[in-house]
Amino acid sequence: MRALYPHTDGFAMNPVDGVRLFFEVFGRPDAVRTLVFLPTWSLLESRVWKAQVPYFARHGFRVLTFDGRGSGRSAALQRATGPTTSREIRSPYSMRSGSMTRP
Repeated sequence: MRALYPHTDGFAMNPVDGVRLFFEVFGRPDAVRTLVFLPTWSLLESRVWKAQVPYFARHGFRVLTFDGRGSGRSAALQRATGPTTSREIRSPYSMRSGSMTRP
C-alpha cells in the first residue's frame, strides 16, 4: 500500500545514450511548481522519497521521482553506459525532453 499513487508514470529515454528511466509524477498536473526528487546515489530507486512525496504533492507541488540507472524499473547499466557524473546529471533532463512514454 502507498500513501499516495502517481497520476502519471512511464519511461523517459535519455537522448544521449538511450537509457530508459522509470518515472512517476504526483500532485496536481496543473501545479505551477514542480519538484524533482533526485536519487541520491545511483543504486537507489524512487521509493526512497515515499515519506516526502505525499506532503509536497498535497501542498500544491507537482512532484517528479525517478529510478536511477540500473535500479528499480530503470534500464540496467551497460558497460558502455555506466554511471558517470555527466550521465547522472543528464538523467533528470530526459524527463523534460518530451520523450516520456507510458509503460
